[in-house]
Amino acid sequence: MTAEPVKTRRVYEWSPPPTPPFSDLFAGGARTRGWLNHWILGKLQDGFYLAMYQVFRRSPIDFVSNFGAHLGWLVVKNFKPRTMEGARRNFRRLKPQWTDAEVEAAVERLYRHIGRVMTEFAILTRLAGDGRIRLFNEGALLGALEKGPVIIVSCHTGNWEVGASALNMLGLKWADFYVPPAREVQHKLANEIRETFGIRMLPPGKAGVRPAIRELTGGGCLSVFCDEVHYDKVMAPFFGREPHIDGNLAIAVRLARMTGARIVIGHTVRTEGCRFEVSFKEAIELPDAPPTQAQLQADVMMLNAQIEPIVAAHLDQWYFLDNDF
Repeated sequence: MTAEPVKTRRVYEWSPPPTPPFSDLFAGGARTRGWLNHWILGKLQDGFYLAMYQVFRRSPIDFVSNFGAHLGWLVVKNFKPRTMEGARRNFRRLKPQWTDAEVEAAVERLYRHIGRVMTEFAILTRLAGDGRIRLFNEGALLGALEKGPVIIVSCHTGNWEVGASALNMLGLKWADFYVPPAREVQHKLANEIRETFGIRMLPPGKAGVRPAIRELTGGGCLSVFCDEVHYDKVMAPFFGREPHIDGNLAIAVRLARMTGARIVIGHTVRTEGCRFEVSFKEAIELPDAPPTQAQLQADVMMLNAQIEPIVAAHLDQWYFLDNDF
């Protein structure tokens, strides 16, 4: 008899990074460096970030996106050789038929894309009004919501933040687990933009479980990114690895079974420059079955089979391509 899969990862409990107290300035060593990094260098970075954000949000959309493409490639090419090597390794693993030249071209496409994502945050609220987002099969999502609660399972392809704009275009309000950025100014700006789109932000990890259940039992909508990284390792897609029940795929399944929610796979793809397609698959209703660990793993494998081809088809737009998995 095959043993049932066992969950091994503890429930994630998020806490904000500590703020160095003034006494650390005189403590010496790592504590002094930490204080200087936070209160001097960090504040200078915050000011620069805020200034660039204010410039970008008033600049032409294509200029902002193109600037990010050039900056992203410049930074990675010159200052992050280990990051680039991780991307090369994984492209070769997942695309063994590619030549070295094809791998190098894909690496450049990846980091130009990620650079665009970073600067496009300042113009997210302008994309829909400028006709930059096309929706496909949105009826699958809307039809599922008419029948009850929905969990949107997504991944970090294209500019994943565009998905929020797409749901806003459909007139939806929904909840999302949210890990705040480390810097206060980035947190503030992220809150402003997400609130503009009507997102109810739930605390990450254990603290967000009960609010998520309330959202779904009330007939609402919850979005979950299932290609998360935990301790520098991508939890999904599996890409031939042993399946597990430790990641967000398992959380999505558990929430769906607890609340009767349907699952809709949604993803974003960059078509060219700063233009995007957001697509939805037909709703998934989990089969009636005893809630055993084996059934949970079967459900997880079914969802993985849905998102893995999406990521595989857009590796040069997948944010986590250079991580271990």
